[in-house]
Amino acid sequence: MKVLISDKIHQDAIVYLKEKGFAVIYQPDISAPDLLIQISRFDCIIVRSRTRVTKEVIFQGKNLKLIARAGSGTDNIDLAAAKDRKIAVINAAGANSQAVAELTIGLILTLIRNIPYADQEIKQGKWPKGELIGSEISNKTVGVIGFGNVGKKVAALAGAFGAKVLICNSHSEEDQLIKIMKKADFVCLHLSLTDKTRGIIDKAKISLMKKSAYVINSARGEIIVEEDLYQALVNRQIAGASLDVFWQEPLRESSRWRKLTNVVLTPHIGGSTVESQKKAGMMVAVDLVKFFNREVINSRVI
Repeated sequence: MKVLISDKIHQDAIVYLKEKGFAVIYQPDISAPDLLIQISRFDCIIVRSRTRVTKEVIFQGKNLKLIARAGSGTDNIDLAAAKDRKIAVINAAGANSQAVAELTIGLILTLIRNIPYADQEIKQGKWPKGELIGSEISNKTVGVIGFGNVGKKVAALAGAFGAKVLICNSHSEEDQLIKIMKKADFVCLHLSLTDKTRGIIDKAKISLMKKSAYVINSARGEIIVEEDLYQALVNRQIAGASLDVFWQEPLRESSRWRKLTNVVLTPHIGGSTVESQKKAGMMVAVDLVKFFNREVINSRVI
């Protein structure tokens, strides 16, 4: 069986697959045009978030039997096309949940203690102690929208800081979602991106937030209506935002988001820890072997 790995994954997963007798081709920087040309040679493709497994890729993959996502989100895979072609899709659900949850708390702390400004000023020879009066997570309200693997860990970590936690389990809990938007000091997004969650945080929802509140998005950019959040930040309708995900990635050099002073931006690094990458890689590698051995696998999407 031939396996194409089109994004960077942990070396242990590659070694494991080779030891199990798979022919592994590692091309973590393969371009979209080259992927279309080469995909017909492979029985399986392993991706992370960079590679787009489009309908065209899937239908060019004449021998494709399995698409493996070394992570949890599958919005970069055309699931309808895979289902139509009877191609199985697996992921590593929960593998990066601790990493994303820790980054979420880190993004909150970065905002409320203005860490980037403090670092920048000190490196320029200044001592801005008098300017930096921050606030604490303790006794604040953290709203967790999406209570899956990541959301549960964020709630636990926020609770350990002494915060009150409000939970909205899914997009369908409209009353609870509205309650969070009105009461939370920190609105943390942890929903999967689907047709039902795309744009769920819009102008109407943002208008419910306190002027002192923050949005933290470490899920997917499209969960928020971009223009609505941008205008709320420009007009200081809310205090600020931390964004690890964007509507188009990578963020363009000329992006207007780079110019805002009340946002903290990170380049989609929520799951980028040594621990989570090893876990995700090994989870899909083990399930890939099980799939081709016709054994029960742990995390199947379709």
